[in-house]
This record gives sequence, C-alpha cells and structure tokens, in this order.
Amino acid sequence: MEEAIKHVNGPKALGNKLCHHVSLPDEPKIYEFIKGRLRLFWFYGKGEKIIICSHGLFKNTKKTPRAEVKKALKFREKYFDSEKNKTIIICEE
Repeated sequence: MEEAIKHVNGPKALGNKLCHHVSLPDEPKIYEFIKGRLRLFWFYGKGEKIIICSHGLFKNTKKTPRAEVKKALKFREKYFDSEKNKTIIICEE
C-alpha cells in the first residue's frame, strides 16, 4: 500500500478505482485506499494537509461493511477531540 501512495501526488491523483469516499453524504468524509482485498480507512486532518489512517482490513465482500465506516468515524471524532484539547501524542521512530 505504501508504494501505491508514494508514487502519486496525494490520494486525489489515485482516482476512484484505488481511493474513494465511503461514508454517507451527511457524515464527515471517510475514504478508503484500495489494493486488492486490502482496505485502509482514512480521513483528512486539520486543513486537509495531513492524512490520518484509522485502520485497515482484508475485505471479503463487494460492499464496504458499514461497521468499518462507523469505526473510522469514531476514530475521526477522537482524533479531532484530541487535537482540540491538545492531547495528541506524536510518536517518532
């Protein structure tokens, strides 16, 4: 997956076949990167300058499970709450 992301100028350059929006229209936007059966759920951080990946899975069905989108939405909410409260911990290798 890292290779697919590294060789383009951001997720929008991937097109709908490799990356698309999976949340409902009235919800905050959650996207998924696609590589075969692998799905990596993500959203934009503050100012759309950073991509936050919530989780990934190997998908066995054609449709994205709603529970996985809800999981990503919950993660997004926690992320923005932490950002607002300045409680985000940045880990560097």
